[in-house]
Amino acid sequence: MGQMAYSLALLANFVGLVMSTWLGVYIVTHSRRSWIAWFSGLTLWSLAGFFANILLLMDASPAPIAQPIWLRLIFPLWPQEVDRSGSNWTLGWAAGLGIFFWYHTTVLIIPGKMAAWRRVSLYVVYAFAIFAIILQIFMPHVFRSERADPLLVDTQRFNSIFPLVAGFLILYSGLSVFNLLEARRLTSSTIAKKQLNLLINASLIACLATILSISGAIPGVSMPVFWVSSLVVVAVIFFGFGLIRYSALLEQRILRRDIFYSVVATSMVVMLYLGMFLWLMGPYNISRGVIVFLIPLVILSHSVMEEVRQVLERLIYDRKTRLLRSSLSDLRKLAGEQADLSAMLARSLETICYLVRATYGVILVFEDDNADPIGAYRWHDGKAQLSRQDYLADDVKHIDPGSYPEPFLEATLLVPLYASTEQIGAMLLGRPENGIHYSREDVLLLENPTDRITELIVNNRRISAYLDHLVQMPPKQIEPEVVSIPTAWVEDAMQNLFDYAYLGNCPLADLRQVNALLSVTPLTHLDKGKAVYQVVNTAIEKLRPETSSPSSPVPREWYPYLTLHDAYFDGLPNRDIISRLYISEGTFHRTRRSAVRSVARVLSELEIAQS
Repeated sequence: MGQMAYSLALLANFVGLVMSTWLGVYIVTHSRRSWIAWFSGLTLWSLAGFFANILLLMDASPAPIAQPIWLRLIFPLWPQEVDRSGSNWTLGWAAGLGIFFWYHTTVLIIPGKMAAWRRVSLYVVYAFAIFAIILQIFMPHVFRSERADPLLVDTQRFNSIFPLVAGFLILYSGLSVFNLLEARRLTSSTIAKKQLNLLINASLIACLATILSISGAIPGVSMPVFWVSSLVVVAVIFFGFGLIRYSALLEQRILRRDIFYSVVATSMVVMLYLGMFLWLMGPYNISRGVIVFLIPLVILSHSVMEEVRQVLERLIYDRKTRLLRSSLSDLRKLAGEQADLSAMLARSLETICYLVRATYGVILVFEDDNADPIGAYRWHDGKAQLSRQDYLADDVKHIDPGSYPEPFLEATLLVPLYASTEQIGAMLLGRPENGIHYSREDVLLLENPTDRITELIVNNRRISAYLDHLVQMPPKQIEPEVVSIPTAWVEDAMQNLFDYAYLGNCPLADLRQVNALLSVTPLTHLDKGKAVYQVVNTAIEKLRPETSSPSSPVPREWYPYLTLHDAYFDGLPNRDIISRLYISEGTFHRTRRSAVRSVARVLSELEIAQS
């Protein structure tokens, strides 16, 4: 029975050491600029110290007496002499530090401005932590334990310090749960709430582990360390993966393949080093305590290779070579993530359904004659065979319930997704939660989000086509990076098209193609404004299908050109343009936004031609 307890405790703490080290490094390296990520990493690394301390006690390895200066700088809390009565390996690395860092993380997760009482509570907890560490360094007898059985929670001497420490641990464990409940209440996103539920579960499990640990420290109570360590391991897994998914959600990253790759690669490296260590341990009489330090260093060195490579490249390569290597690295990541379109669309669709209170939503993407469901919210019939012809539409179409067969019997709105003049898909929404049909205001709210969805689909197709081209016929030369001119600059210039003074000071005035037209001396801002007018006019004329004027009714290919030319050059009201083209107001706005993006892209391509 004793051997079984020893083996289980050894396994639980070793798994906890590996998981907490790896998850902490993964979160920090993938969200370097996030304070939430850094405090999460500190939480996990503190818990790694907790697991390491138990493993060292189980191995009965004394702390080293002769410690070089560099080691004292890295581990300032190690004792100066051998004393195995208590947790002398990692005096300041108690699990309590992990609870305090986790509390700080939960404070940062709450949306909005930090409350004053929470800010004060952070000052209090860090002041107490520093005070406790100083006591552990200079007055270690205050924390002396009565029992040093590595398989049982240490029994503490009850003095003036221990009840205070226990009270702080329980208080801040509970406040961490309270903070996460508050964050979930203030968050509108269903996906974010799911990730917060994971973190709440992790906090509740950590609270239970804290209570068991404190109970086991009471004289006369024997609490197996396996139960405390197992609960902390489960909390680490919930906490780590919940934070990874939550950070990816906030930063709009796709992690499905990346995290799987990291798990497999890290597991293989850990197993390789562990196998080599177990093989060499017997013949060379190596202490088992070495593995406690070896495995975290292996995980750390493997996980930060990319960061080390970037630093070394700054020292070795010139700027042009660094840019090339960075582009190749980005291309590698692009090839791994471009197929995860459904995750991005599901996230966008959730926002749309929340805006208009839709009961469900589905995004269909047209491929040949089929309409494939590629993104969904509250809809799970993903095996349906759908025909493209059933979902073609010129504009937003209200649908009577039952008009479509299964699985869209409850669909009440169809929004076509247009890339220029081609319909590439459709978005279907179920009935609104508070009504039977969508209002005009609801339809207007959908304009910008559906444009975003269309851009995601189009960009994904371009990336797929580009990657296919690279596989089949690698490029012989490196194309220069395309300058991206914001559409806001273009629209601002068109709204002030005849104000040369304004155009002369707008951002487009700094373009190379504008400067190429300036040959007069002396040069004034009005001359630059006239050049901007000429450049914008040239870009808009690129949209013109042919030189002769269109017949009536106006063909569809003329819509982008006429919506911009008639509005900005001829000054016609929107209603007159809509009447001339025989289109709805929604189609007009969609066409105008698409045309502005086309003009911005033309200007970007012309700018490259000037380099």
